[in-house]
Amino acid sequence: MLVNRMRPGLLLALWILLLANPALAVDGVLEINQTCAANTGCFSGDSAGYPVQIDGTAGRSYRLTSDLFVPDVNTHGIYVVSPAISIDLNGFEIIRSDCVGGSLGPCTPASGTGSGVAVLVPVSYSLEGVSVRNGSITGMGAHGVSLGKQSEARNLRVRWNRLDGIATLDASTITGNTLRENGAHGISALGGSTVTDNTASGNGGDGIQVESGSTVTGNTTRDNTGNGINAASGSTVAKNTSFSNDGHGIQGTTGLTVTENTVSGNGANGIHLNDGCTIRANTIQANVSHGVEAGKNAIVIGNSASLNAGHGISVSSGSTLNDNTVSENFTDGISAAHGSTIVGNSVYYNSAHGITGGEGSTVKNNSANNNGGDGIEISGDGSSIRDNTMRSNGGYGLNITGSTENGYGENVFSGNVLGHVTGGTQLGQNLCGGTLVCP
Repeated sequence: MLVNRMRPGLLLALWILLLANPALAVDGVLEINQTCAANTGCFSGDSAGYPVQIDGTAGRSYRLTSDLFVPDVNTHGIYVVSPAISIDLNGFEIIRSDCVGGSLGPCTPASGTGSGVAVLVPVSYSLEGVSVRNGSITGMGAHGVSLGKQSEARNLRVRWNRLDGIATLDASTITGNTLRENGAHGISALGGSTVTDNTASGNGGDGIQVESGSTVTGNTTRDNTGNGINAASGSTVAKNTSFSNDGHGIQGTTGLTVTENTVSGNGANGIHLNDGCTIRANTIQANVSHGVEAGKNAIVIGNSASLNAGHGISVSSGSTLNDNTVSENFTDGISAAHGSTIVGNSVYYNSAHGITGGEGSTVKNNSANNNGGDGIEISGDGSSIRDNTMRSNGGYGLNITGSTENGYGENVFSGNVLGHVTGGTQLGQNLCGGTLVCP
C-alpha cells in the first residue's frame, strides 16, 4: 500500500524533472524552440536569450520545434562553438523579428553582424563537420548560414540576408538549397567543395562562387547582379543552367572543366575562362558579349554557340576547337589566335567572318557557309588549310592575309561574293565553283 501511495508522487516528481531538463526526443535529438531560446536556455551550455549557443556538452544532434525570432541585425540565431554538430530546422524558420509578416517584399538590412546559423570565429577552421538542413533563414544582418570546413548545408530556403546566403569553408557540401535576393553571393564556398542542385536567383553578387578544386553541378543561377557561377582553378562545372545574370554566365580561372551547361541571356560572356580549360558540349545562346571566351591552350569540343552579340567562340593561342556548331552570332563565328587547331566545326550565318585564325594554325574539315564576311580568314604565316567547305559567304571563301607560306588544299568553294580565294599557296585538289582551277 505504501508503494502504491508513493507512485503518483514519484511520477509527478519525475515529470517536473523532465520539464526542467532540455527537451530530448526519444531518438536522442535535443529540441530548440522560441520559448526556451528567449526565456530559459534550451540545454546545458545555453543561457536565456539569443543566440542559442551549442557547445556540444548536451549532445551532437539538434532539432527546431518552432520558428526562431532573432531580435536584431547584430545577433546570431544559433551559434555553434563545437565541431560535428547536426542541426535540423525541421521545416521551421530562423527569421529576424523585423521581417515577420514581410512575405510580400524584401527585408534585407543595410548593416549588421548576426547570421542565422554561425560557427565560432576566428577558430572556424577547427569547427569542422557542422550540418544545417531543412528549413528557412530570412533577413539576417550578415550571412544566412556561415559554417566552417567540411560542413553541410542542405534543403534550405535562404533569402534577404545582407551578405551571402550560404558561406562555407573548404571541403563542404551544399545541396538542394534555394538562395534568393541575398545582398552578396547566393553561395560562397572555399576549395574542394561540392555544390549541387541549388537555385540561386536575384542575389547581389554571384549566384554561386567557389574556390579551387570544387564541383558545381545541376544548379540553376539566374538574375544575379554578378556572374551566374564563378569558379576558381581546377574546378568542374557541369550540367548547370545559368541565364539572365548581369555578369558572365560562367566565369572561371585556369584549368576548369566546363561541360553540358546551358548558358543564355547573360550581360557579358556566356562562358569566360582563363588558360588551360576544357569546354565541352555546352549550349551558349544570346549573351551580350561572346558566347565563349577562353585563354591559351583551351580545348573546346562539341559546343553549340548561337545568337551571341560578340563572337560565338573566341580563344587565345594554342587552343583546340573540334566539332562545334557556331551560328548566327553578331561578329565572327570562331576567332582563334595563333597556333590553334580548328577541325570539324560547322560555322554559318554569322554576321562577320565564319572562322578567323592566326599564324601556325591548322584549319581542317570545317564547313563555313553563309557568313557575312569571309568564310575563313587566316593571318600570319605557316598555317595549313585543308578539306574545308566555304560556300555563299559575303566576302571571300578563304582570305589568307599572311605570306605565301600558308598553304591550302582539297577545299571546296562556291558562291562567295568577293571570290573563292585570295592569298596563300595553292596545294592542289581544291574545287572552286565546280572546277579544279583555283583561285
